[in-house]
Amino acid sequence: MFGKVGADKVTQGTYKDPNDPTAEELPTYVTTDESYLAASEWTLAKKDGSAEMAIVDGGDERSESGVIKQLKDHDTRDGRIEVHGVPTGEYTLVETKAPTGYVAEAQKRYALTIDADGKVTWSGDATPHAVTDGKGMPTGEWVIGNAKEEEPGVELPSAGGFGTHFAAFGFAFIAAAMCLAVVAQKNRKPGAHAATRSR
Repeated sequence: MFGKVGADKVTQGTYKDPNDPTAEELPTYVTTDESYLAASEWTLAKKDGSAEMAIVDGGDERSESGVIKQLKDHDTRDGRIEVHGVPTGEYTLVETKAPTGYVAEAQKRYALTIDADGKVTWSGDATPHAVTDGKGMPTGEWVIGNAKEEEPGVELPSAGGFGTHFAAFGFAFIAAAMCLAVVAQKNRKPGAHAATRSR
């Protein structure tokens, strides 16, 4: 049905057949086994609001009072999700939990239609990426990418902090000492020398 990948683990680009000057430049979205991320969680809801089911990567089916609440993932590979027996109709897919170290895009709603043959058609503004080979030919797989969580950086001192005040005081002290030295040099009488001490 779809896969979950790290956006940082996918190779994106374009390909143009070097042997055909009239060839169109094709976008490429190439994945490897290392691109796929385990343990994502989703909600699949009927567009009319009549049903809602959870999907967990690698999860089993779960029912309450005869109503399916969670669909079984039939693909045992990490980051690849395949569910069976979903009734035909229009659905919305929303990510509820991202893989560790990645950010869930809960504001994105993926619209899809499942036909009588089980074929999935994606539509709307938010659609998964069509995976291609290196020459831009679709593989038939669709994936949704996640960005990595931002790692905490080094916190710099804020303006006006203790370090800033200490440095400013030091510069002011040096400047004042230099001014006093210049004034003292100007006030000195020509030919005057420091007195020598007698023993």
